[in-house]
Order: sequence, then C-alpha cells, then structure tokens
Amino acid sequence: MLAIMRTLILTLAISSAALSGQETWNGFHFGMTQSDVQKMYSGLHPAQDALQVSTVPDGIGEPSLTGAPMLLDINMRWKPRGTRDLEVSEVVSFLFDKNDKLSAIYVVAKDPFAQTSDPEATGSTLAVIRSLNESLPEQYGRPTTERGDCNLTAAMIVYNQGKAFSCERMWKIERQVVTMTWRVSSGHLNTLMVAYKPTPKEI
Repeated sequence: MLAIMRTLILTLAISSAALSGQETWNGFHFGMTQSDVQKMYSGLHPAQDALQVSTVPDGIGEPSLTGAPMLLDINMRWKPRGTRDLEVSEVVSFLFDKNDKLSAIYVVAKDPFAQTSDPEATGSTLAVIRSLNESLPEQYGRPTTERGDCNLTAAMIVYNQGKAFSCERMWKIERQVVTMTWRVSSGHLNTLMVAYKPTPKEI
C-alpha cells in the first residue's frame, strides 16, 4: 500500500508540473503571467532595463491575440555559436492572451548587417545560418518539416547573384511548435525569426 501511495504522489507531482506550462525559450513557460516573465527576465538579464509593455499589433501571432498584452526587449544581443566578435541585434516579444497567460514568444532580427560591407555581411550571414543549423537540431532534433535553401553556402550566393534565398524549418516537440524562418538577398540576412508556440490546449 505504501508503494502505491508513493507512486500516486509522484504521478500527481508530475501532472502538476506539466499543468504549470510547457517550458520553452530560455526556460520560460507558456501560461506565465506578465509579472512572472518580467521577474524571470530581470533575473536572466540583470543589467538590462525592464521589458517594455505594449500590445500585440495586427498581423503578429494568432488573430485572437491582436490587442492583447505584449512585453518587448528591443535591445537583445545574440552571439552565434562559433564566432568571436559577431553579435546580432534582435527583438524578443512575449505575447499574452487576454487572460494574461504567456502564449507565444518571437525572436526576430531584421537586416542586422545592413551597415556592413557585402563580403563581411555575407560571411556574417553564413555564420548565423551555420549556428542555427547546428544549435536548433541539437536542441529539438530533426525538423518535422523543412522548405527552402536551409543549407545555404557561399558558393550558392556567388553563383546565383541577385537570387533571394529562404528557409523554413518547423519542429513539433514536447507539446510546443518551434518555427525558424530566414530570408537572404544579395548575400545579406534580411529577416530571421524563431517563433515558439504551444500546441493547442497546452497553455
């Protein structure tokens, strides 16, 4: 009987942890409140200011989230793996539903190398793509779906002058969906986005 009770307690503990929200980017959990996210983000980035408070604009996330609360860090800096001095400016957006529950996270970079000369920008662009091609599959496994030029090389850019390249990879893992998309033209990274969303009924 004691063994049965221990098993039951352990099962309830695991169920309770699952109900607290699926862990996602940087250890955040879907279902956290704005206050929870602010506190955790301050702990991860003590030197930065508090996240900016805004609302979800039309066209970002699910239509049902339009006008709902959103927290932003517009000064996020990411250092791609395998690089020494390269940093990428990103915007991190935490989207909440109308019940104040975290329901999506977007990490976005737009034209991060716009002020860089072409050869250097191309090298930086390929370094970012190489880093993503290594780190995301290590974390989430083989993509569930993949479309485009995800294994872009310098030769592809050199021999296809003027062509725009793009990639979309999606992982369905652990009750969440992770989507990475990027677009490159003239050897420059135009946009990069990694989106984290729970599968239905997981918030």
